[in-house]
Amino acid sequence: MPTWLEAIIVLVAVLILARVVKRGTKLLQRYFIPSALVGGLGALR
Repeated sequence: MPTWLEAIIVLVAVLILARVVKRGTKLLQRYFIPSALVGGLGALR
């Protein structure tokens, strides 16, 4: 499998997971924190 395809799959998975986390957290919804930011911070850990 090409490396670029693996990277896209990982990015999509991170964004989907971030969206799920954001929908389950009232604090993130209240302050309109974007899913991309949540996913980026989660991927850094």
